[in-house]
Amino acid sequence: MQNYTLALFRKDDSRFQLRISDANNQMLVPEGFIEQTEIDVLLAATAKKYSVTAADLIQRGKDLFNWVDQHSDGWLRSVRQTPDHMALTIDITEAKLRHLPWELLHDGKNYLCANPLHLFTPLRLVEKSKTSHWQAEKRALSVLFMASSPQDVEPVLSFEAEEAGILDATAQKPIELQVEESGSLEGLEARLYEYEKAPDIIHISGHADVKEGQPVFLLEDDVGSLAVVTPEDFSRTLLGADQYPTLAFLSGCRTGQSDQDGDGLSFSEQVVKAGVPVVLGWGLPVGDITASKAAAALYEKLAKGFDIAQAIAFARQQLQESGSVYWHLLRAYVSPSPLNALIKRGPVPVRKHYTAQQFLDAGGRVPVCSRNDFVGRRRLLQRCLRHLRAWPGDDKYAEGILLYGMGGLGKSSAAARLVDRLRKTHEPVVCYGGLDETVLIGALGRSLSPQASGLLNNADMTLEERLRVLFGPESAAYRDKSLLLVIDDFEQNIPLSERKKAKPLYNPESLNTLNAVLQAIRNSQSDTRVIVTSRFDVPVSAPCKLSKQSLETLQAVDLTKKLDKLAGLQLDEKLPESDQALRLKARELGAGNPRLLEWLNDVLQNQPEGVADLLVKLEQREAEFREAVLIAELVDSQTSAVRHTLACAALYEIPMPLAAIQAVTDDKQDTQKNLSTAASVGLIEMTGNVGDQQY
Repeated sequence: MQNYTLALFRKDDSRFQLRISDANNQMLVPEGFIEQTEIDVLLAATAKKYSVTAADLIQRGKDLFNWVDQHSDGWLRSVRQTPDHMALTIDITEAKLRHLPWELLHDGKNYLCANPLHLFTPLRLVEKSKTSHWQAEKRALSVLFMASSPQDVEPVLSFEAEEAGILDATAQKPIELQVEESGSLEGLEARLYEYEKAPDIIHISGHADVKEGQPVFLLEDDVGSLAVVTPEDFSRTLLGADQYPTLAFLSGCRTGQSDQDGDGLSFSEQVVKAGVPVVLGWGLPVGDITASKAAAALYEKLAKGFDIAQAIAFARQQLQESGSVYWHLLRAYVSPSPLNALIKRGPVPVRKHYTAQQFLDAGGRVPVCSRNDFVGRRRLLQRCLRHLRAWPGDDKYAEGILLYGMGGLGKSSAAARLVDRLRKTHEPVVCYGGLDETVLIGALGRSLSPQASGLLNNADMTLEERLRVLFGPESAAYRDKSLLLVIDDFEQNIPLSERKKAKPLYNPESLNTLNAVLQAIRNSQSDTRVIVTSRFDVPVSAPCKLSKQSLETLQAVDLTKKLDKLAGLQLDEKLPESDQALRLKARELGAGNPRLLEWLNDVLQNQPEGVADLLVKLEQREAEFREAVLIAELVDSQTSAVRHTLACAALYEIPMPLAAIQAVTDDKQDTQKNLSTAASVGLIEMTGNVGDQQY
């Protein structure tokens, strides 16, 4: 792109000279005088009337274009007649130029940003910021993505859709997308430490605002509660990790908006001053669908080797062509750095990670949810990652986690999500179903180097001794990363004759193999970790520990997100009343169970029949599902006291604390024990932390 700079040089208290220069700092127009009063007129219109859908946006763009064109002797109109793509960098130091809506520049026929064959983008130059230099490299684009969704902050954003949009747009492009699940600055700093070289891009998605002139981002603390973060806080995090990206996309409302009445700078501008060469933000509140589209378009172009200004121009244009009213709110703040491409053009070999396929290859018959389709489970994932990343001595430390609960809740899908989250530091090895020493060694041998096979088959050592060497700190010859062992559907190690009992017993050999893995991790003080999924609780030998995480049915916003992905269950006023009734009935029968909802969605989409017949089929499908997970048999196998507690808990349709269930039971003293017994076989869902659980 052709790069030009527009700046105002102050002559005295009320006058400026307009200076326009090219990439070689050659002045292109004679310096004429501009009165402060002229600029004040443009600023006043912005302060009072600028909104997403203001009726005078075109006129405002014309006024700004004519003002520049008039004082540059027609330069702007003339240069736009050439076929060159153009980036106009505006020095925002003087006369509050940062506040003017440069994205609206309009030549009387079209917005300059809207011409698909003649790219244009304005860039806000932050003077006295650090100049950086980089050259395009032959590798994958590196993106660190973090969404924030603090508890009790509404509305809950569809951050999963933003991640999925980036993955879809770059599916055939060289991009390495790592996701930090915590939503906190502490989590972001920890992930940055894992990079040998800073990621090209840090993308932060969530709610942001300007309060009393101070821009803030609403991130999370270490337990998911609200943490209000300032630009200084964010910049200190980058400084603490000594990892500065080339580009930061602060995808929150008003992150690109400055305080026009005071001296407060936008969040984005302050981060450029702190050392990030390019920062993108939004000039006003923006919809999350628009934010997702902008990020997907931007990273798709950057991964192809386009320079940064071109990619920004394409992203804004993509928004306008899609009909988004927010297209002109995308703000780009830049340092004086040359905005070269990040990636060299041409094919780049990139190892694609197909986690879902790994689970199928391990023998799973039910496909896990793909990375693009996964929704919800945010607090569960955060808790699991805290345990999986903890070290001995930390109160969260455990050799692994146990994901357990009723069938269809997505235990394997949650495990696959955790694999993706830990992919940068851990190599996954997935074992499905029946487990013994032979199965474990075979799975490890297929994933590791040939040298590892020799160690694993050494009959002179016990299994724990072999694993201790494999996991230990001196095992670089056997593996490049720490291991993440996923032992999926571990309930398959319970003999069929045991599964209908109140306390089913696992095959001793499977437990011995699992305990050997856990003991080897503990004895080697390794950062190898284990994820076990099972419908039932899994006993392990002390002092080893699996942190038990019970999955729950989807509720509230998570349930809405899941339903939005199931076309056959979506409600539409245009549908006949009978169809609406069917979909409502299916939602009710699904009861927040992800797999059951998917089954019912398939029935509605693929088996059109009469209303009465279809209702019967829906209820049969629910009954089939319940039977498949042995609900009736498991209930019958419990003691009368446990069954009574279950019946009392079932009076409530939402998670409730222990006291609420005790209030309606006859046996209050043993209520918690009965609930724990039922939870161990997946009949009760437990949520929350110890001492503050709901059932």
